[in-house]
Amino acid sequence: MRRLRTDDPAGVETTLASFAATSVDGHAGCCAALAEADLRDQLHRIAHPLLAVSGDDDPVCPPAELAAIADGVQHGRHLSLPGRHIVSPESALQFNAALEEFLKAGPARGGGTR
Repeated sequence: MRRLRTDDPAGVETTLASFAATSVDGHAGCCAALAEADLRDQLHRIAHPLLAVSGDDDPVCPPAELAAIADGVQHGRHLSLPGRHIVSPESALQFNAALEEFLKAGPARGGGTR
């Protein structure tokens, strides 16, 4: 098993513990629902600013797919950070800085708060 890269080991452990506490049936049901969802043709309808953050080594949601989502919405931005699928604790400092910048930008400049 590949280890997660991190600048916040405690954050990764907390995240992994929450995943471990999730029921197998609940997780399987969520995965099944997502596997059947293909909403790419609806992305253009999203008018709210969107920040799509990917891990540069994410095998589940590769950076190219997150970039396509960001390109498909009206006000999207993609950012790829070092990490795999749980990039928020893996690259916590960079993730938090990017999120703060996005939220502070406000909707007029492509940010996320109204």
